[in-house]
Amino acid sequence: ERKSIKEFNGLDFGFMTNPTALVRGLIDLHAKEIFIFDEHFQQGMLNDMIARMLGAKGVNKSKVVADSAEQKSIAEIKRYGINIVPAKKGPDSVRAGIQYLQQFKLIVHPKCQGIILELNNYRYAEDRQGKKLAEPVKEFDHGMDALRYGVEEFMLGDKKVKATASL
Repeated sequence: ERKSIKEFNGLDFGFMTNPTALVRGLIDLHAKEIFIFDEHFQQGMLNDMIARMLGAKGVNKSKVVADSAEQKSIAEIKRYGINIVPAKKGPDSVRAGIQYLQQFKLIVHPKCQGIILELNNYRYAEDRQGKKLAEPVKEFDHGMDALRYGVEEFMLGDKKVKATASL
């Protein structure tokens, strides 16, 4: 048993055209490894459906870090007994989160086909000359956003990353 391993759960809200995405995993801060062992991607989920899904997966006692843009959804899901908190997004948090994740080896369980699809298709936007921009393209990013939210507390606890987050 490695004491440096911590559980995380990240949730990105979607609805009609975008899926709600849950990413569950373990992070080993010492070995710099992230193990993704479970996911859920589904369109059209209402908050009660999300709460039931989290409960069915046994996530109701573990902390879930969710997209802070959906404060009303977070409050409603919390009423179902789910330990859900908003992500602490800020200026440049997407880039800082991506830089943090790039320090880790990602190990994804083969059943997690949604996150595998996103990892294989996640890319940065380009300008007219084909130069990569600092922001990723807003597609194949729901699981990636959930992953960033899930590991956020570890990133914010790392003073070295906090210092580079403002670059």
